Amino acid sequence: MGTHDERMEVSMRRTGTPSPARITCVRTTRAPQPLAPGMIVGRRFCVRRKVGVGGMGEVWLGEHVQLHFRVALKVLRKEALSNHELVARFSREAFLLGQIHSEHVARAIDFVSGRHGPVLVMEFVEGQALSVVLRSKRFTVEEAIVLGTDIASALRELHAANVIHRDVKPSNIILRPLRDGSHRAVFVDLGVSRLMEEERDEEDEKLTEITSDDRAIGTMEYMAPEQILSSRTVTPGADLYALGAILYRAVTGRHVYGEEHGVSLARMKLSTTPPPLRTGRTDRVAVGFEALVARALAPSPEDRYEIADEVIADLSLLRDMARHAAIVRVRQGATAPPRKFLKPKVRKPRRGFLRAVVACGLVLLAATSLTARASSPEPAPLPPAASAVSQVASAPARCVVEGARAEEPPTADGMRRVSFAISCEEPAGP
Repeated sequence: MGTHDERMEVSMRRTGTPSPARITCVRTTRAPQPLAPGMIVGRRFCVRRKVGVGGMGEVWLGEHVQLHFRVALKVLRKEALSNHELVARFSREAFLLGQIHSEHVARAIDFVSGRHGPVLVMEFVEGQALSVVLRSKRFTVEEAIVLGTDIASALRELHAANVIHRDVKPSNIILRPLRDGSHRAVFVDLGVSRLMEEERDEEDEKLTEITSDDRAIGTMEYMAPEQILSSRTVTPGADLYALGAILYRAVTGRHVYGEEHGVSLARMKLSTTPPPLRTGRTDRVAVGFEALVARALAPSPEDRYEIADEVIADLSLLRDMARHAAIVRVRQGATAPPRKFLKPKVRKPRRGFLRAVVACGLVLLAATSLTARASSPEPAPLPPAASAVSQVASAPARCVVEGARAEEPPTADGMRRVSFAISCEEPAGP
C-alpha cells in the first residue's frame, strides 16, 4: 500500500447484473477503518457488499478491478483485531489454505494488510451453505450417501495435506452447483484447523499451536468426544466424527443429541453413547447407512473410522447397492422416484451374463459386510471424558471449553467425573 491517496474508477460491465454505470473505488492510508463498498484492497480488489457476519469476522464480496472475477474478502471485526490469538489464528487459516489445492476447498488468492487490518482474499464460491439447506430439507438416505461421499472426499484431501479441520459443520460447507445439476461440497473456513503433529516444524509452531493444552475450540454438536481434553492431539477421526453428525442431522432433521446444548450437551457426550440413527427403513441400503453413521459416531476413536478412504469405500458400496435397487425397481415396472436435490444418477446396466453375475456377487458381498456391522453390539458408555464445543441447538456458535480435567479414581460404574468451563460467542446463524 502506498503512502499517498489514490482514486480509481472501475467500470461495471457484468452482463445481466443490475448495477450503477460506474462505481468509484478508493485506496487510502488514513486512520484504521472497516471495509466499505467502493474501497480498494490490496491494490487489486474492489469491495462490493457484505455477504456474511460471524462472531469475530465478516465476509465481503469483492471484484478484481482489471480481470473482473469475484472474490470473497474475509476480515476480522474491529473488536477482534486487538485479540492476538484471533489474529494469529486468522493468519494461520491463510497459511493453511495456501498449502491446499483442491476442488473441495475454497482457494486462497491473497493475504494483505492495511488500515483495515488483515484481509484474506479467497475464491468466491457460488451456492448455498449446507446449514441453509438443512433448515428446510431432510435428505433421503440416497441423497445423504452422495453428500457424505463428497464431504469425505474433501476431508481426504485436507488430511492428505496434513491438515485436520477440527470444526467441520454445515455452515462451513457450501454446496456449489455444477452444470450437470449435481452439487459439490466446498469448505470455506479453516479457522481452527491445524497441521498434523509429524508435519510441524519450529516455524509452523507459531501458526498451528495457538490453542493451549487445556483449551478446545469448535462446535459442540459436531465435535468428537476426545477433542475436549486434547484438541491439539486429535486425529483425522475427529473430522470423520463430525461427518457422521452431519449425516445424522441431514437424514433426521435433528442433531445427534436433540436439543441439548452447552454444558448439558457436553456432559451427554462425555458420559453416554449417541442414540442410533433410525431411518424408518429396513432395506439393506438404509440398514447399511445406519451402521456407517454409528461407526463414524463411535465415542472411542479406536472404534471409529480412522481415515476418510474407509468412509468413502463404504459409502461407495452403499451407492452401488442403491443404484442396483433402482434398476431392479425400473425393470419390475415400478415408477422411478422423482428427481430430488443431490439425487445420484442411475447408470444404465451393462449387458452380458458374466457382467451381471459379477455385479450381483459384489452387491451381495457388500450387503453381507454392512449387515454384519449393523448387527454388531453398540459400544459401551464412554468411561473417561472426551468431547467438545458447539453449535447451540438451532444456531451454531463457536465455543471454548477450558480447564477440562478428569478426576480420579473412577466411580463404581467405571465413569470418571470431568470438570470444565464453556463460553460461547453469540450465534450468527446456522
